[in-house]
Amino acid sequence: MSTTTEAAASPIPATHKACVYDQPGTCSIAIRDVPTPEPGANEVLVKLTHSGICHSDHGINLPRPQWRTLPFPTQPGQVGGHEGLGHIVKLGAGSEKAGVKVGDRVGIKWVSSAVSQAIPGGRFPFASFATF
Repeated sequence: MSTTTEAAASPIPATHKACVYDQPGTCSIAIRDVPTPEPGANEVLVKLTHSGICHSDHGINLPRPQWRTLPFPTQPGQVGGHEGLGHIVKLGAGSEKAGVKVGDRVGIKWVSSAVSQAIPGGRFPFASFATF
């Protein structure tokens, strides 16, 4: 029995394009092909339709006092961007208990040092994803 559920309509590629920090400590980024991850227990895989690079991305790449709680510099090859929109394409084991399913439109909001448990009912104010 499979531990994940995935969309049958479109195959999930082994790699995908991502914006990576290629020279931590500078503003340099590069678009690279990276392996597509498998969702772990209580995780989902989201095919992004929209994403961005924001001020906090620069904060983990450049020495700024307001981001002193984050590791600096970030590791080379770290994928950038942490706020996005897309659709769930695969469920990790147990993630269906959060009330999400393959095909759901979701938003991803990064919150540092927050609870990562989803709250039943579709509102996830302190989690790493939210449904719309």
